[in-house]
Amino acid sequence: MAQKILEADDIVGFELRPIDNVQIPPISAGSHRRAITLRLMRQYSLCNHSDETHRDMIGVLRDPHSRGGSTATLELQEGDVAQISQLRNHFPLVHARRLLFAGGIGITPILCMTEVLAHAARTSTGTIARAHLQKSPFRDRINNARFGRRVYFHFDDGDAA
Repeated sequence: MAQKILEADDIVGFELRPIDNVQIPPISAGSHRRAITLRLMRQYSLCNHSDETHRDMIGVLRDPHSRGGSTATLELQEGDVAQISQLRNHFPLVHARRLLFAGGIGITPILCMTEVLAHAARTSTGTIARAHLQKSPFRDRINNARFGRRVYFHFDDGDAA
């Protein structure tokens, strides 16, 4: 694992890079991998841009009712080695005008989709609903993206600017 980033309260982002620095096949928006870590198999949506071939990025929510998957993954440290599976996509993006909604960690596949649509100059608007401002992952990345002005955040503890 190349980098571990605290994205929000109880949500950690992981940047995974091949240990031999080879290019990995490009992802399609909505793709996921099954990460095999610490003898546990867990499926994670990829949230990096689909053109990237040097890394995978995932977001992991600390689940208080975890049976071990998220807890074990969150214990990984920079430099640890994880095995990952081949790419799968059970949630493919259909290129068209879209209104995308996400809540909390559900932003991971939607983030990649929004970037692909923005890059293709398709109109898309994203709405992210989350109970608390502090638990909203990837806010800086979204706000700094070219599509950021079309994303609306809603929080139980007050709307974000």
